[in-house]
Amino acid sequence: MYSRRGRPRSVTRLARRGSDRTPAVRSRPRSGPVSVVGAVVMLGRLCDQRTDRTGRLTTWGTTMAATDTAQAIAAPMGDLGGRFMLSARTYATGAEYGFSGLDFYFCGRGGVLGAVDASVVIDELAFFEPGDARRQWEAGLAVMPPAEAAARFIECGYAWGRARLPQSLPAARLADLSQRVMDASAATLGEDRPALFAAWSDRSWPEDERARALHAVHLWRELRGGLHVQALRRVGLDPRTAVMITSGDKGAEFFGWSPPHPDPEPFRELWATAEAHTNDAVALCVGVLDDAEQAELIALTLAAAPPSR
Repeated sequence: MYSRRGRPRSVTRLARRGSDRTPAVRSRPRSGPVSVVGAVVMLGRLCDQRTDRTGRLTTWGTTMAATDTAQAIAAPMGDLGGRFMLSARTYATGAEYGFSGLDFYFCGRGGVLGAVDASVVIDELAFFEPGDARRQWEAGLAVMPPAEAAARFIECGYAWGRARLPQSLPAARLADLSQRVMDASAATLGEDRPALFAAWSDRSWPEDERARALHAVHLWRELRGGLHVQALRRVGLDPRTAVMITSGDKGAEFFGWSPPHPDPEPFRELWATAEAHTNDAVALCVGVLDDAEQAELIALTLAAAPPSR
């Protein structure tokens, strides 16, 4: 069994000054409170919360439910998948292409959807204040076609993976297990397959092992994030209130929302229900792996997350 590590330190520690910690390029001449670091960190928190921690996952050879696996990989996959989006190198590269910062995030992450109206991207990314999201998307479209932006954005991810994933990681095995899940997702989820995840999932995988591992992590992050947005809508909880529940006033402001903010307290039970639905949906996908493979996936996920530094 691969070496186990504890849950990675909070991604917020990446928001320190350094060559690969915090973006050197500002998101734009700031017209609102959203920042590259803050938005990506808060988005990770929204999609990676778990209602049941991994206390039941201490014996790796035992049988476990797919929901346990979904819960166990949620936070580390979300944290790891967001790290290239926090990297200064990513936004320095974006600046070389003509982006000003957060427009590279929007057009790069959402560009796989094609030259769609901003309303489509707003629906998929969900947690951002719609007016700010529209401005960033349209600013990105003015730089380059969205498909090209997506290709350049994920290539930043591959470069990060080649440089930063642990040398000891069995990257090919992580990619292989993940690809089986992703390839089966269309049949598993049917019409519930999130559009942004589906667009990323339909892209070709890179050839080298470490880039493939990063691609896998990115898909896991988009899968859970998209399913979480769907679950919130099904229980009737708006994204702004969800931000307040997980991240408070500062989180809402990071996503571009202006005060006064809604009181989250009456909606915590709804949020917990949505989180449970998210775990159940991810579990449907994970279920293509047997118990031993799920345990291996968890161990590989934890081994993939390098310490924040």
